[in-house]
Amino acid sequence: MKWFLEVFLPSLEDRYSKRGKLWLTAKQVKVCKLYMEYAAARGNMYIDSNGKRYFISIAPNGCASFGIIDLSTGFCI
Repeated sequence: MKWFLEVFLPSLEDRYSKRGKLWLTAKQVKVCKLYMEYAAARGNMYIDSNGKRYFISIAPNGCASFGIIDLSTGFCI
C-alpha cells in the first residue's frame, strides 16, 4: 500500500496534471484494482489520500480513464 500511495499514484498525478487527462493501460488498471475500492457506479474505483480522491473509470477493453477530485472543494483538479 505504501508504494501505491507514495510512488504509483504521484506518478499518475504528475502525468495527469501535465496532460489534463490520462488513460491507464490494462496493466496499470490491474495495479489499481489491488488497492482501490469499488464505487457505487459499476466500473468505477477510487481511493482517498491527502485530501484528494483518485478515481478510475474502467472501459470494456480493460483500460481506464484517471481523474482526481479535491475533497475540500469537490472539484476536479
